[in-house]
Amino acid sequence: MRWHDGRIEVARTISAPVDLVWDLLTETRYWNLWSPMMRIVDGPSRIGVGSTGRVRTLLGFWIPFEITHYLAQDHWEWNLSGIRGTTHRVQAGREGGTTVTFTAPIWAAPYGLVMWIELRRLDRLARQRR
Repeated sequence: MRWHDGRIEVARTISAPVDLVWDLLTETRYWNLWSPMMRIVDGPSRIGVGSTGRVRTLLGFWIPFEITHYLAQDHWEWNLSGIRGTTHRVQAGREGGTTVTFTAPIWAAPYGLVMWIELRRLDRLARQRR
């Protein structure tokens, strides 16, 4: 975990190809498998810039989302209830691995622990899908 440009950043290298990791991050059917905060996604099956929908949280309430930035197999960002949320970035690593970096606004620093858990779960999910 580190601070970068006024944001908290958490990264992990996953032993899976970029295209697989990207699919896990952008196909909404997988979101509840790697994020402990999401239970249900009501929206498109695959996100892109301008995609909208809502997620049902661990606490049972619904939060609307909009994908605000999207660059295929690179990164995507979203707003939740109109507030800037996390950025999800992938980078091809050595020997077919992928480095995944999640960033969040500084005011959401406690969410760094959740991002760390999400990356561990994403790693496990990617290994299962290989």
